[in-house]
Amino acid sequence: MFVGSASDDIRARGSIRVDGEKIPPRDLSAETRAVDADDWSWSEIELLDRSRSEGTVVGMTDGSWLSFADVDLRSKPTEATVSVARADDGAAALELRRGSPSGPLLGRTAVPSTGDIYEYAEQTLSVTGAIGNNRELYVVVHGGDVRLHTIRLE
Repeated sequence: MFVGSASDDIRARGSIRVDGEKIPPRDLSAETRAVDADDWSWSEIELLDRSRSEGTVVGMTDGSWLSFADVDLRSKPTEATVSVARADDGAAALELRRGSPSGPLLGRTAVPSTGDIYEYAEQTLSVTGAIGNNRELYVVVHGGDVRLHTIRLE
């Protein structure tokens, strides 16, 4: 904090301590919307409509990623369930990685066509090596376009 009549006339300086809440690690054991991710590959991600009348999902293309920061993996999840939609028949896969988009692979699943971009289906994938606290969890897509609605670790 500065006190003075102008920026070149500072007469007193001080500091103020503000105690805020401590934000706990992120718990992905509850269904979490993809749009609530903390970061993503900006040039390859689109925020899209979940249906023709509601919601928002993350549209991902080959090589795109999104991340959830400060994730609590102390429960050592063994599965992840994602809600996805795809209209294309071509190959696509979704990966979970720790630390970076190319970090250690925690799990991978093929994402088949759901028949329509507004038709969502849950995909469950096995997860190994997901341990610890304050981890950054990445969702990475390879192959075709995927609409990601939610993720849940179990």
